[in-house]
Amino acid sequence: MSLREFKTAYEEFWENQNNILLAHPAFIKGKGIIFDDVFYFRHKSGGEAETKIDFSIFDLSHIKLKNTASVHIDEQLHMLSAKEYAKLFFVSALPARTSLHICGVHQMITHIFAFLNKKHLLSLSFSDLELFWSSFLSKSVNEKGFFRRLSPPNYSGTINCAQLPKIRLKLQLIGVVGVIDKSLTIKKVESILDNVCQSLYSITLNEYKKGGTFNFLGLELGQYYVDYLRQVYQQDYLFMSICKNTINKMIEKYHIYGLDEAARYNFLNVLLSAFTSFEPYKSKRVTENNKLNVIFNETQEFAFGHYQKIFESTMSLHDESIEKLVIELGLETRFDAVEVIRILMLQKFHGLGGSKNPEQVWKGYLVSLDKTFLESNKLTNTSVDSVYAKMHSLVLTKKVTKDIFLYDMKTWGENLLKRANTHAFRSFKAELNTIIHAMSTLVVAWLGYRKSEFGFPLSAIHIEPNLDILDNSHVPFRFKLKWIVPKNSGITKIEREITSQCFQIAVQLHELFDPSDGAPCLYESTKSRKLKVSNMSGAYIDTRVKSNWFGFIYKYRPFNEALKLDSLMQKNAHLLSKQEKQSVVRLKSIYDINSARYKHLLSTANKVRQDWKRLSCTSFNSPRAQANLKASLESISKTGETSNHLHQEIIETYLPDEYKALLCSGQLILDQKNMHDISEVLLEGANYPTPHSFRHIWAEAILTRYQGDVGSVIRHQFCHLDSSFFMAYLRDKDARGLLKGARKRYLNSITNMLILDSDKVGKEYLGGFARYVKKATELTKPVCGSEIRALRESINGRIISVQPSLFSICVPRDGGEKRAKCATFGNINPQDAKPEFCLNCTNAVITSGNVRGIWTTIQPMVKDTLNENTLGFMLEGHLPTLRSGYRRIKELQPTHPNKDAISKILNAIEKAIVDIELKLKQEGFMHV
Repeated sequence: MSLREFKTAYEEFWENQNNILLAHPAFIKGKGIIFDDVFYFRHKSGGEAETKIDFSIFDLSHIKLKNTASVHIDEQLHMLSAKEYAKLFFVSALPARTSLHICGVHQMITHIFAFLNKKHLLSLSFSDLELFWSSFLSKSVNEKGFFRRLSPPNYSGTINCAQLPKIRLKLQLIGVVGVIDKSLTIKKVESILDNVCQSLYSITLNEYKKGGTFNFLGLELGQYYVDYLRQVYQQDYLFMSICKNTINKMIEKYHIYGLDEAARYNFLNVLLSAFTSFEPYKSKRVTENNKLNVIFNETQEFAFGHYQKIFESTMSLHDESIEKLVIELGLETRFDAVEVIRILMLQKFHGLGGSKNPEQVWKGYLVSLDKTFLESNKLTNTSVDSVYAKMHSLVLTKKVTKDIFLYDMKTWGENLLKRANTHAFRSFKAELNTIIHAMSTLVVAWLGYRKSEFGFPLSAIHIEPNLDILDNSHVPFRFKLKWIVPKNSGITKIEREITSQCFQIAVQLHELFDPSDGAPCLYESTKSRKLKVSNMSGAYIDTRVKSNWFGFIYKYRPFNEALKLDSLMQKNAHLLSKQEKQSVVRLKSIYDINSARYKHLLSTANKVRQDWKRLSCTSFNSPRAQANLKASLESISKTGETSNHLHQEIIETYLPDEYKALLCSGQLILDQKNMHDISEVLLEGANYPTPHSFRHIWAEAILTRYQGDVGSVIRHQFCHLDSSFFMAYLRDKDARGLLKGARKRYLNSITNMLILDSDKVGKEYLGGFARYVKKATELTKPVCGSEIRALRESINGRIISVQPSLFSICVPRDGGEKRAKCATFGNINPQDAKPEFCLNCTNAVITSGNVRGIWTTIQPMVKDTLNENTLGFMLEGHLPTLRSGYRRIKELQPTHPNKDAISKILNAIEKAIVDIELKLKQEGFMHV
């Protein structure tokens, strides 16, 4: 099309804008001008590829608007259509020299008009900004209307290249006003966007700006994964350690890497045969076979010798052994007993030093029990030697003879080899490494550090006495890690506290690797990465956190049980076999099919398995998988199809149309960058672990550290620690953002759980906030997911904060501050939390996870009543707390898994109340 001769000022205005467009280096001049509906630009990758920007979408009814913008020229006002304004917006936002991100600019202005149209607005103002960002981050717009995004758009490709206040100012300079309100400033825009990012995706704006995927797993999925990792560690560490040490010993003794290829192959097969049923070397010549038999027998002898050497030290630090000993000592109702036993075992078997020897540690703990534990007299004569003796007796029952050991080891090795792709020594060794990776990942989950901060050697951990008077009896030592934090301090080492569990795994891995001085203790460095390896842990940690994901998806028992129960429940009950009916009864005794927990477990299991289809095709799985995907993409580029049906399905389902069109054009170069971009697009919305996701899991875990439902993710890891442990993280601005986002996610989780399980309020969930959510649920009766989300957002909109404690979760609501039990002068003071306040508060949520916390807190009060010489008036102040504690524990007893222990606790509290009341009555008669 050609421009006619311009005469008016308005026409000159458009001619100037057209010239700006034509002058752009990437604009294809022969294919149109500013008055056309379609603009064509050279693709950012170069070559003959084109990027098409279509403005005809602004003529559609769900986007088109009238009288929203105008242009002032020579004191005359000219109204602009939505399409005209969009073109001016687009030209003002064009990058100087490239076509990079121009689709994002078009996407932004399209969404603005669609949003204004939907909300019946004429301009985007500050009051509407939160709704707009929520819409933009979660939805997209096309010719058919709004549809949900799989994940938020790339910040740099959309929001950053179309910053609304800047474009408004550019348009004002040429006389264009409207659509973007003057109230919008960069500071206001970013402030609202930050809030929306945290609400929708649990990330800060700074994290969103950095880009990458936002699959932060969340505490529930993170809990399942870390629980699986812990199971791998607990179940497989002993045999893994034996196999690794034996392999290293035999390779070193026979100088395996100095042999020729054939001899090395035979030797490694012998080692594999010693640990599994794989026996290819049996077919060798008699002479050679005799030599191999010698190596075979020697390998098994060394393995058994190592078993005898490490069995007691390994099993004494096994969670099951520690918990059994705690029960045998009668300390199962205490938070702190596991920590003390672990410290004692670390001192005995791993040379843990410190300011106290084992006897002093144990005596200090007994002294604290004398004041806080009802049955402390039963341990009066228990010495540290008897504690060690009891543990020795416990683990000795599991120790086996040589024949049984060899059988068990080969059975274990055979099961391990079944997980591998091939039955070869290399695959077996890779599976052993997967167990080691599970241990490293546990430390990543428990610490919540950035991935660049895990290259520390064992020598970087030093032991200090615990000077905190409140918990030094059961946490006698502080484990301090002095190491670099590159993002904050460069190469300056900063001291941060870790826990005894982290130290336990660090020392076990250090003994396994036997690294040189200063080398990392959490992983073995490869020869290609020897230089500055301690400062380059990111690549190693990236590999380790994902290496157990496939096993988790298909081997995590709760997933398999939930899926099996769901499958059986779908069948007609009359068609079930006897065995299937028994399975239904057993699984129903474990899982309440109407509970929020079961529904979440089932939906999560289905989703992660569905997501694995995509993950298995990318570099997340392996470089080979990525290469195979590239081959399929090349095939589609040439022929329009691929013989790999899975790749075909994934590409058709998850690859956007513009990518498909570009791919089929044959002009897309599948270089490393483009393959990375395609993989990112294919994985949008998929859940998988990253080192950064563990930072978010950690932040949520510390908020839920007292809740039994969280399970083994944080059991004995956070619950005994006071706030000083977390202060080092809170000084870091980034960590403050993590915790801010974690609070919102945790609050969403609590509210969601109470909405879905509202029929269990008063039975499994107690407290004023639980009753409030139940009442709101009964009034609104939400059915579908959108209604539940709307109710949750409505409830959460009134929440001020969320604060966990031993005995409840404090969830204060806006307008209800004065009703809080801890309120003074109308202001709540959650730092003053105590059972007397929280157990009867309108802001509380109390679950079975709080029972042990309630008992831990009031047990010293119960113990005070045992002293016959204590007068009643001195104990009278305990009565409100004892009565509240008794009532709450009594209410939770029917749903608690250990009803016998609860009965003992209730009897003790009831007796204490009666004794105090009797003393007060007797003292009253004395003063009549």
